[in-house]
Amino acid sequence: MHQLSKAAFLSALIPYLVGCTSVTPIKSLTPITVSTRPPEEPVPEEYKEDVAFIHDVREFGFEKLGLYSGSNHFKHYNDGSKTPPRSLYNLLVTKTTIIPDGRSHNIPITSLQAYRMDIADYAYFWSHSDTLEDERDYYQKEGYDVFWRTETSYNSTIDHKGSPITPEFLSKEKLSQAHTIEHEICHDTIKKQHGTNFPASIDEAYCSMVERAGAMLYFKERQGEQSPSYLAAVVDLENHLQFSAQVNSLWKRLDTLYVNPKLTEDEKLQQREKLLVEARELLQRPEADNADIWDWYTYTKHYPFMIEFYRSYGDVATTMKLMEMCPKTEEGAVKYMAGLIETKKIKKE
Repeated sequence: MHQLSKAAFLSALIPYLVGCTSVTPIKSLTPITVSTRPPEEPVPEEYKEDVAFIHDVREFGFEKLGLYSGSNHFKHYNDGSKTPPRSLYNLLVTKTTIIPDGRSHNIPITSLQAYRMDIADYAYFWSHSDTLEDERDYYQKEGYDVFWRTETSYNSTIDHKGSPITPEFLSKEKLSQAHTIEHEICHDTIKKQHGTNFPASIDEAYCSMVERAGAMLYFKERQGEQSPSYLAAVVDLENHLQFSAQVNSLWKRLDTLYVNPKLTEDEKLQQREKLLVEARELLQRPEADNADIWDWYTYTKHYPFMIEFYRSYGDVATTMKLMEMCPKTEEGAVKYMAGLIETKKIKKE
């Protein structure tokens, strides 16, 4: 999830150094091991009702949304007293006049080792073992646009341990919890259907739809159409639809600016500042730049389309079933779902 958008990696993983050269290891290497089972701790009495809500949201996802019932997300409680919850660290780095369309320059950092790469255009770093904070500081000083975030609720591509239930997670609003639960289990479902190579721009947009539509359906069934929770979920879905359209518009305008052959680099930098003022207001981040928008764009690029897909069928479980036959390329997936939407329109007429 954006998982404002994020422990250890298998040591056999090798980074993909796409578009990057001059790698200089600085930190000492540390052996990496991965436990096969999440820590299981007794739930304190004060949290039992809250944990019961989480399990109910999970069961709703399995029974009514068609999500994978074998998912371990939010199945186990972990207060960090025995084993700290692992984190996913993300770092996005891009040149000031480049705004990427995807995460093809995908570089997993599998050990406590600093990288100093000459990045041709952009790079997406992620790690369980390295916080990537020194990489963030380095590239920022080198003049790149950077965005860093960390998550404890996320879907892993290397194991099935699942995100834990933590006191921090329990402190969030119930709507936010429901969103995150259905989103991460959705990722597990897509992984079950298609493996780990499904395009992120489709996976994230589709699961963003599932989290919001799923939460809306959950509160509608459990609390009724007049309940504050259901009404808040409806508003949230619409607000995110508008937000996504705004992010997508900013991305398109910046991309159009950066590829304009009639402008010099200085002219591009001057005009980009006007667009970044808009981006900073939208994202509520005074330092937002290309990297922030790129991070969000993975989630928002196809989100409006996914809402149309859902509304064509009016049922998350049906779309989840249809996803089993979805092609494993971004272009193929969009074409496939567009065909399903058109077929549904014809049938309605």
